[in-house]
Amino acid sequence: IAMEYSGDGYFSAILPRGHIGDRLFYRIELTDERSVLAKIPQNGRKGFLVKYKGNISPYVLIPHIILIFASLFIAFLTFFYGVKILKGDDCVKQAAVLVLLTFLFSLIGGILIGVEVTRQTFNEGWGGYPIGRDVTDTKTEIFVFFWLVTLIFGWNALRGKQMIISDKTFGILIVASFSINLLAFLIPHSL
Repeated sequence: IAMEYSGDGYFSAILPRGHIGDRLFYRIELTDERSVLAKIPQNGRKGFLVKYKGNISPYVLIPHIILIFASLFIAFLTFFYGVKILKGDDCVKQAAVLVLLTFLFSLIGGILIGVEVTRQTFNEGWGGYPIGRDVTDTKTEIFVFFWLVTLIFGWNALRGKQMIISDKTFGILIVASFSINLLAFLIPHSL
């Protein structure tokens, strides 16, 4: 597609319209009548990616965002309880309740509603399994899995019973799950 000079020092072109979920790689070439003078990116590179997105219903997007941010907020609280457990405080039941809430909010907001967000955005389903097809879905399933493991080991604490692991090990699991959760949130969304 030939670029046009806009008169204010910029060149521009309109990329072809695509359907929801289509991906387009493009490159920029500077040519004269005889040859290519420059390419961005250079040969051997894919080019710049454009992903065509659909519109997401606010009835899907708003609960998704609220639940994901609530899950991270609760995960922070859970982390502080995990640290208190490691220091010897007796707050295992409270920590277990927060682990349950973190898991549920992450599962509902990140996976159950996340499937619909992905469908409406890119006309695709869940991209987290097998691991690697979609970065956002994959990182979500990984941190939800860690919270599930922590929840399973802390389940008896929810009921006021003795856990099959020590309190200290439960605290370590909480800190590890939070760390994985935080790392997942540091990875940019929708790469």
